[in-house]
Amino acid sequence: MKEGSALNEEIRIGVIYIRSPDKAEQRLRRLAARSMAELLQGQGYAAVIKELPVGNAQAVTGSVPRADVLLPAGVHSRRELRRLAAYAEVLGIAVAGLEPAGAVLGADRVLLRRLLAGERVPQSLFRTFTHSQWEQDSAYFLIEMELTLGYPCRIGPADSGCGQEAATAANREELQAAVEEIFRQTDRVLAEETVKGRMYAAALGGGEEPGEIAVMELGPAWPQPPDAAAKPSAGSPLETEIRKASRRAFAALQAKGPALLFFATPDGQSNVLLTDADLCPDLGADGIHAAVWRNAGTADGERLRRLVRAAWEQAGKPGAGGAADD
Repeated sequence: MKEGSALNEEIRIGVIYIRSPDKAEQRLRRLAARSMAELLQGQGYAAVIKELPVGNAQAVTGSVPRADVLLPAGVHSRRELRRLAAYAEVLGIAVAGLEPAGAVLGADRVLLRRLLAGERVPQSLFRTFTHSQWEQDSAYFLIEMELTLGYPCRIGPADSGCGQEAATAANREELQAAVEEIFRQTDRVLAEETVKGRMYAAALGGGEEPGEIAVMELGPAWPQPPDAAAKPSAGSPLETEIRKASRRAFAALQAKGPALLFFATPDGQSNVLLTDADLCPDLGADGIHAAVWRNAGTADGERLRRLVRAAWEQAGKPGAGGAADD
């Protein structure tokens, strides 16, 4: 047993997920929690799984397991993640990669975009407006989106915690219908251009050192033949540009990880544009965060161990989370 294994055994890990009313989603969350717990146990941690009820704060906090570090398992809405972060803060329990500020900022996509714009992080084009603005002059906003964003464009809620999915509009009829559908659930729309090019993901949290970033190509952002030359090989100008933009964005968002940034390189251009950010990514083995780090040579169990170690140390308990058995 390597040095640090005893410390791993002393740290109690609570793998948690919120009960879902959807049976299929509930099953996926259970499977994700079981898989995550097995990976953590393989790293020498005492990990228990706990399903949290959908209810008031007292009911949920009473169900949170006695643990030193919590890890959310499965895909949750931003609203659910904000609740988890708030409950953990009240209980004084560290949550790997889920801070209250990050959960709130990650849900407000307009605020996130504007913060990045203030730090001059290159981004894809976007427009935002409220329901009252739309009712006053919908024709103006339709024309503005057509001229600025073009077709196809993505129409989604500014608050990603509202549970409404983004839609793609290929013409004015679809654009108007998508906007009106979003306004049935929330009060502000975020419209974004669709960048025709290749897409990449940059992951923070999971590296051996704090602030380490892994980059991976996700594939075309718009249907086109694969281009091996577009892949960000180590040390290439493209990878260097993505890492540079990622460091600037993560610093602007004060992200400590885990977090994901998504970039695209427009066809025929060498510049990199940020298209989205996820400050509360799915940490399971099937998520993009895990895929990016696996591509960089970090196994899933090791990635989780590093996330636990970072949460433990940020909670003011340094020295824990050393290497476990291989």
